[in-house]
Amino acid sequence: MGFWNQIKQQASVLKEKTADKTREWQLQNQINDIRNQIQAKHNTLGIKVYEMYKEDRGDYDSLVPLCEEIDVLFGKISELEEQIEELKIKAGTCPHCQHLNTPDARFCANCGKPLAEADDDKAAPEPEQEPTPAVCPACQAELADEAKFCPHCGHQIQ
Repeated sequence: MGFWNQIKQQASVLKEKTADKTREWQLQNQINDIRNQIQAKHNTLGIKVYEMYKEDRGDYDSLVPLCEEIDVLFGKISELEEQIEELKIKAGTCPHCQHLNTPDARFCANCGKPLAEADDDKAAPEPEQEPTPAVCPACQAELADEAKFCPHCGHQIQ
């Protein structure tokens, strides 16, 4: 992989990471807004319970809709937290060493471990036009200069 292609790849990865981080912050802001709504509903619920106590009436059935609204809001928080977790698990990121590989890599270029279950239907990456200075001796896949393992077959690079 040529120097300029590496620069382009790193710029692309950085752009994607920035977009993901922005999305994560947006989701976290939504969670904070929902938590504020829950706090307001808790306050309303507390006031109603106190009024019932003071008036010596036990009409607690009227509190059920407010409690259900709070449960719905907690469900929304769970959904948003799942979306945040999905953002953190991106294609190409090694679950073992957190090295960011190319999105089409099946093995980590840093530790050599599989990134995910091999997908037989996955198309092989198209070769680049310019000559490659480093290739895997086992599968002839292009290698980044710093690769210790082939990102396509997992072969250790000497």
